[in-house]
Amino acid sequence: NTLTRGRELSLLYAADAIITVSEEEAGYVRGVLPITIPVTVVGHSPPAVPISTTPFTSRIGILLIAGFHGSMYYNGDAAWYLVTQVYPLIARGIATNGAPPIPLTIAGSDIPQGLVAVVNASRQRKWITLKHSPRELAPLYDAARVIIIPHQYGCGVQYKLTEAMAYGVPAVVSTLTADGFGVKQPRSKRPRMKRPWFGDFDDRFCVGATTAQLATCAVQLHSDARLWQEIRRNGLHFARKVQSTDVWTSQLNRTMHITAAAAAVTS
Repeated sequence: NTLTRGRELSLLYAADAIITVSEEEAGYVRGVLPITIPVTVVGHSPPAVPISTTPFTSRIGILLIAGFHGSMYYNGDAAWYLVTQVYPLIARGIATNGAPPIPLTIAGSDIPQGLVAVVNASRQRKWITLKHSPRELAPLYDAARVIIIPHQYGCGVQYKLTEAMAYGVPAVVSTLTADGFGVKQPRSKRPRMKRPWFGDFDDRFCVGATTAQLATCAVQLHSDARLWQEIRRNGLHFARKVQSTDVWTSQLNRTMHITAAAAAVTS
C-alpha cells in the first residue's frame, strides 16, 4: 500500500548505500533513487548441502518445501494454488497418458490448518502427503524427482530454488520465481514445443507462465530422464560455480568497499 511504500522509500533515501539480492530488485531501486546512492547486488550465500546422488529411476514425486508459520499468506497461497489449480492438471495429464499418479509432497514448518483442509477436500488427496516441520530436508530432496515453486507474488530471489539446484534436484518454477533470477527469455537452445501451453526451459529449470504450463512442465520433467539429467547438471553448475562461495565473498567485499566509500562522502 501507499503507506508501506512511503516508509520503504524513506529508508532507501536515508541509506548511504543499498544492497539487493537480485539484479531485478537493483534495477527497481535504481529507478526510484538518486544516482548518487550506490546500489549493489549480493545474492544469497550458497547453501552448504551435499549433492543428492539418488538416480532418476529411484526417485518419484513432486516436492514443495516452504516455511508456513501457521499462515496461508504467501507460501500458503502458493501451496493452495498448487493443490487446487496445478496438481489437478498434473493428475489429468498423467491419467490421459495411462501412467500411474505422480505423488505430491508438501513439507514445511507449522503447516496451517487451512492448507490441511484444502488437501482433505481435494479429489487427489490420496496422492498428497503433508510433512509437518521435518527435522531434515536432505531425505526429501533425495526422494523427490521434481521440485515445484509455483509462487504468484513476492520479491527477491527464491532461496528454495537455489537450494534445490545445490542438491541437484530439477525444478519447475513460476515466471515470478524465474524473474528473481534475472530470467526474461529462455536460454535453452532446445527446440520449442509446438503446443502453446508448454513452458520454457532456461537450462537450469522449467518456467511455467500459466497454470497449464506449470503442470505440463512438471509432467515432462518427471517423465523424461534425459531432460531431467540435463536440467540437473546445469542447475548444479549454477549453484556450485556461478553462486559459489568465492563469487559470493567477492560480491560482499566489493559491496563493503562501495558502502564504506559512500559513508565517507556523506559523513
